[in-house]
Amino acid sequence: MIDEIWIPMPRFEEYYKISSFGRVISLPRIKRTRGSGSYLTKERQLKITADTEGYARITLYSRNPKDKIRDYLHRAVAEVFVANPENKPQVNHRDGDKLNNAAYNLEWATCKENINHAHENGLVKERKGESNGFVKLTAKEVLKIRELHSLNKHTPTEIGRMFNTSRRNVSMIVNRVNWQHI
Repeated sequence: MIDEIWIPMPRFEEYYKISSFGRVISLPRIKRTRGSGSYLTKERQLKITADTEGYARITLYSRNPKDKIRDYLHRAVAEVFVANPENKPQVNHRDGDKLNNAAYNLEWATCKENINHAHENGLVKERKGESNGFVKLTAKEVLKIRELHSLNKHTPTEIGRMFNTSRRNVSMIVNRVNWQHI
């Protein structure tokens, strides 16, 4: 069993502590009200929110409004608990779970190492056809392009004009370089 270790957050030492299990607490402190009053806050665990890609995010504040930061939790944990002797720029989740931000699950990686890890562990979904955000044709149009080409009535340039695409793209579709899955 691994013990949970708590360490003050760098730059926010008097306000927050971060744990080796990927949790963050806000420390008790005196807050001022809009008038001349003040009150003592209680220690509480920060709410962790996930971004659109599923990574846990944290927002930290201090007395200076310019010190507000929004950061990835896994990066904050790694910066405090995981050694980075090779000065690698990215943090990788060993088990592929973006919400498991415990220090034992994190490692520093290069961009290439991170991408390779994702592919080796089936974490990347290939975006083929219309699910790829860069395509301009539909599967139905691709099938029609192949059909028109097989009839030998139109050149690739003419077919390209019909579908508002290039002659080269038509050739790549016909030769199954592009859209090879259909």
